[in-house]
Amino acid sequence: MGYSDDQLDEIFNKTHGYCYHCGTKLAWGSYGIPSARGSWKVDDGTDPVLRRTGHPENPVPSCLPCNRTRRPDPYRDFHRMLELSRRSYFTSRT
Repeated sequence: MGYSDDQLDEIFNKTHGYCYHCGTKLAWGSYGIPSARGSWKVDDGTDPVLRRTGHPENPVPSCLPCNRTRRPDPYRDFHRMLELSRRSYFTSRT
C-alpha cells in the first residue's frame, strides 16, 4: 500500500521518529531507501491473531532489520524475542 506524506508524518510521529520495535532512531527522509542511514518502512501492524478477529490495522514505523525480521510473528512474540536477545547481549559483555 502506498502512503501519502501526511500519512507517513502521522505514522512516523507515533513514536517520535524511533522504530516501534527496537527503538532505533529513524530519518523521515530515508523512508523506503534501503542504503540510507535511518531507513524505515511502515509496518502495517497486522498481527495474524488480530487479523482473524477483524481488528483494524495499526501502522507503525519500523527500521528495516525489524521490518524484515518480524514477519509474520505477532508483536508480543517479536518483542519478547528482542528483549531476550538484548539481555543475552548485555549479560555476555560483563
